[in-house]
Amino acid sequence: GIRANQEGAAGAAADAGPVWVKGDLVVVTKANSHVKGEQAIVENPNWNKLVKIKMLTGSEVGAVKSYITTDLVAFVPEPKVASAEDGPTIEYVPLPKLVVEIKLGMGIDESTPMAKAVAEEMALVVRSR
Repeated sequence: GIRANQEGAAGAAADAGPVWVKGDLVVVTKANSHVKGEQAIVENPNWNKLVKIKMLTGSEVGAVKSYITTDLVAFVPEPKVASAEDGPTIEYVPLPKLVVEIKLGMGIDESTPMAKAVAEEMALVVRSR
């Protein structure tokens, strides 16, 4: 209960734990928390010796909470592994400099909406795996 929390906070202060900065994405790891495993963003890394966070996922999106630093871990997105079931992937490939130079040589104004649409279409490459 309360005593365990106080001892936990004192222990955390002694061995510091991770240092967060405003804007860090974190995951709540506090045992018995109903938002354990949910993502949040650090609002204030040193708020009365706690880390103030705003929830980004779970049942309390937008809620502001505070935790000891050791009850949070950095959020690392898992790399998505492409599989055959995903179907074709769409990748944006930057236009080669040469194409841009040719268009400029032909007097095509890149800033017009039509030219932008054409450039985007030229840059869109559909690859099936």
